[in-house]
Amino acid sequence: MLQFRSQIARTGRTSHATGGAVLHACQRRTARSVKVCAAAADAPSTSGRAIPIDTATVRRVKLRTQKNCELAVSVYPMFAYNALGGGGWATVTDEGQGIVRVQFDADGLVIPPLCWKTASIFGVPIPPPLNIAIKPQRLEGTMNTITGEVNLNFDAEFEFTAGPLYKAPPLVVKTLLTTGTTQGRFRKATGSPVVNGVGKLVGAATVEKTGDAFMDTFLMLPTDALAIMVADFAFE
Repeated sequence: MLQFRSQIARTGRTSHATGGAVLHACQRRTARSVKVCAAAADAPSTSGRAIPIDTATVRRVKLRTQKNCELAVSVYPMFAYNALGGGGWATVTDEGQGIVRVQFDADGLVIPPLCWKTASIFGVPIPPPLNIAIKPQRLEGTMNTITGEVNLNFDAEFEFTAGPLYKAPPLVVKTLLTTGTTQGRFRKATGSPVVNGVGKLVGAATVEKTGDAFMDTFLMLPTDALAIMVADFAFE
């Protein structure tokens, strides 16, 4: 009988110790869960955003132009323009309310030239040796991560050459590339917001005379220019 009671006592102490250990483990897990939940609650939610990023932590974004772009000058037909391989990096600054300001390094921006390899009209490549080099001067503006709306001020010089025989003064283009609607005297276009990193930006601009008689007459300057740029944006 004494031996039986001693065994019961030992069993009770063991059960009590085991129960205490289980309770302590449960308390530790609960504490960790509370901390995790608290951290998740403190982190900004990106669900439901067109651009699902934490605007407080991203520092830069890479723009990459795609192949299904278009360009037009004056009353001439639209150029189909393959801008694949172009782009560059921008710094990102959080402005609050889901909006970030982006400023691209103009020296690092690459925009492929329009030539027989990249541009065509009605499926026919533009004839060599015609080449239009695009030299970016400025690209900066804002991106709304909630709606996907983008507005970028774009300044560039377009340099027309025809081999070594002819080089025109640069065409100066200043426009607002937007995912909204743009309109000039002759042309109108509507972009599309950035969703899943991809958007369509459009911009109309007035191109002034260059002082070159041939170029001013050929393009009927001053006139409109229209750019349609499909691009993707990758944030870091």
